[in-house]
Amino acid sequence: MAAVASSSSRGHTAKVLTIGPACGRITELISKVTAIQSKHGPFACLLILGDLFTPNGPLTQPELDLLAGTTWLPIPTYFYLGSAPLPHEVQQKVDAASHRRTHDAPFQIANNLFYLGKSGVCLTPQGFRIAFCGGTWDATKWAESMRNATEGHGHDLDADNDNADDQTSPYITTHAVHRLLSHPSFALPKPVPAQTAASSSAAAPQTLAAAKAQAKAAAASAAVVSENAALLDSRPPLDFLLTNYWPSGIALFSNAALPDDSARIWGCAPLANIARAGAPRYHFALAPGPEDDTTIVGLGDEVRQVGAFWEREPYQNDLGLVPANANGRDQGWASRQRTDAAAATEPVTRFISLARFANAKKARWFMALKLAPASSPSPPPPKPANTTASPYFSGSMAGGAGGAKRTADAAGIGNGNGNVEGGDLPEAGPNFRFSQDARGKRRRVAGEERDDGPPPPGYKCRICGSEEHYIRLCPQKGQGKPARDGDGGNRDAASSTSGAGAGAGDGTGPRPPPSIRASTILPPGLAGLPSKPAFLQRERLLPVGPEDCWFCLSNPQCAKHLIVSIGDETYLALPKGALPSPTTTSVPGGGHVLIVPMSHFGSLFEAEDAAVADETMRETQRVKARLRRCFRRYGATMVCWEIGKSSRSGSRVGHTMVQAVAVPSEMEARLEEVFEERAAKSRMEFIKDPRAVDAFFQRVGDAAAAGGGGAAKEEAGIDYLALELGDDKKWLLKIAAGGRLAVQFVRQTLAALLDIPDRADWKSCVRSEDEEKSDVQAVRTRPSLLCNLFLFCNSLAAVRSRPSSSG
Repeated sequence: MAAVASSSSRGHTAKVLTIGPACGRITELISKVTAIQSKHGPFACLLILGDLFTPNGPLTQPELDLLAGTTWLPIPTYFYLGSAPLPHEVQQKVDAASHRRTHDAPFQIANNLFYLGKSGVCLTPQGFRIAFCGGTWDATKWAESMRNATEGHGHDLDADNDNADDQTSPYITTHAVHRLLSHPSFALPKPVPAQTAASSSAAAPQTLAAAKAQAKAAAASAAVVSENAALLDSRPPLDFLLTNYWPSGIALFSNAALPDDSARIWGCAPLANIARAGAPRYHFALAPGPEDDTTIVGLGDEVRQVGAFWEREPYQNDLGLVPANANGRDQGWASRQRTDAAAATEPVTRFISLARFANAKKARWFMALKLAPASSPSPPPPKPANTTASPYFSGSMAGGAGGAKRTADAAGIGNGNGNVEGGDLPEAGPNFRFSQDARGKRRRVAGEERDDGPPPPGYKCRICGSEEHYIRLCPQKGQGKPARDGDGGNRDAASSTSGAGAGAGDGTGPRPPPSIRASTILPPGLAGLPSKPAFLQRERLLPVGPEDCWFCLSNPQCAKHLIVSIGDETYLALPKGALPSPTTTSVPGGGHVLIVPMSHFGSLFEAEDAAVADETMRETQRVKARLRRCFRRYGATMVCWEIGKSSRSGSRVGHTMVQAVAVPSEMEARLEEVFEERAAKSRMEFIKDPRAVDAFFQRVGDAAAAGGGGAAKEEAGIDYLALELGDDKKWLLKIAAGGRLAVQFVRQTLAALLDIPDRADWKSCVRSEDEEKSDVQAVRTRPSLLCNLFLFCNSLAAVRSRPSSSG
């Protein structure tokens, strides 16, 4: 099954087995654990994530037998509170064992069965220190627990005895988090006092009194640093952290393939605070389960039922002694220039998500480890070569101030020393990913010097993509902005017609070049979506490069099994989550195809080489013509659309393409009516003159004939949506930079027209890879399709031999 990973060859080592939620399947659990024990054992202990017993239901006979001691697991087993309150029979056992419990020891409720509790730290006989935080994440319940603490109902948070009501509550609360963070294993360095930091950073003293004051401040600073060093050295190290959820932001700086497209937004913010402060050697967690009512866009029922296995690269914890600035705030990533020896002493954490026990999809649900306790005298293993920076914001480690400290006080979260300083949640104060505040800019206090050190690993300048400097230091900053047209600061017609949104009506946002006629461009407020706020328009997002693009053939993660055929400048592929499925249309493969350029650009007008853009456009036109004739043979008409995104639009520019969908011919008469109706509701004003649309794209050919470097510079700075309804109807929507384009408008309209509203979102109708391969084969094996659609080379070897530089 799983190979046992050895993390240390010195000292007293033991094997530990961790598994996903069993949810009452005791007989099967005993059988499988016994098999793993005989093959990989002997194991010192078994750790169970989530629910061991049946959640929210009566216990089965095997569960009752386990509690009665007539059956037992072959390994000492530890479990904590899952997603539901403990069953009544289990709670009775816990209550009976509570008087025999010693500090940091679990409740023994049956032979080889130990209950840890809801949150806390326990020590096993082998010396492994296990931290855990159970319960279900509910934002409403969390806010309620914060109010209770703020209003004085949580006055017993610092009491030695646990709150009985909170221990039995099935929700993650501030009391449960505070109880965990108050443990010595979560103690954090104290902040350098503000006056000390200010004095020590002053210029050379000019008087004797100033010299004495500076010497006193330096001595005080050295004392704090020494105390912090002693604190970190005395922290009992954590071997394991067990949680029911991923911590927020854990995927940051990771290059490991995620188990699901929605995984980057999984997570629980308080658990990120726990993981950051605890710095465990191993953090085991679970993907969102069926008991979690939180709506996560793009997350399917299969993941909730099966769970997900994901092993992140190890990350270096950030517990260094970082002095604060004059206002008591952490100076950020770039100020942490520590020696290699100091960095080597900081613990490395491995995050592992396990699937649910013995799931039908055979996703990995257990992990076997061989290691020595972190508290053993053996030296720590060397840092792995693929170690990344910490994914957690650590500014609060140097002390909270301002709004961040108030949030921590309200939440009742401590810093490991019994008080409520420096324990702000990741979403409180600066954004914990790149130390930015809610307006997208890093907070800078009066008198603070700019920090021009190198950015952290994974940071990229959003202007030029460099990893060597911050965006504020980019040499290209301010270049390429459209010039004013000499109107003395007056707004042009396009921006003044919009009554909403900064950057449209207030003159602060990006403006289109004067050569773009206002009558042919929609103002930002009329693009189908509300205008962006001003703070979102001022900062340009990092474009998607070929190395991150799902449609570039040089990217290993490109779904090449969906490719039907390859041409000179484009390739034809079936999409993930096709709109009409093979069961709803007679067209082989479903009647939804993509014509994707080989080269990577967000718009035909953004291509670096005008000749490549022109050839791409011409080949696309030829393929569309053949597609149209092919669809006619199957009694369907073609609707196709192309979206172009400008690099100045303020959005994440990706890879442009043409999508074509087969619509039954009997619906062709209704196409224009349906699209006009929905466009009017979305306040989208299309240009409906085919000649004007052709003239728009003719500028690509004109630029190629003129030998220009760019495809069409006069069209730079705009987005467009080109739509073809049937054979002769061509529509065009042009949007000025800063506007918002409803990219799902066409698909949602077609879903309504075809009466398949459940397929309006492609993520909700993604098929398995085997089914997708079957669809591709259905297209390839139809001679009429191959003869009428493609004049392409039909060898997939061209995919692998394509130069990476071309995308």
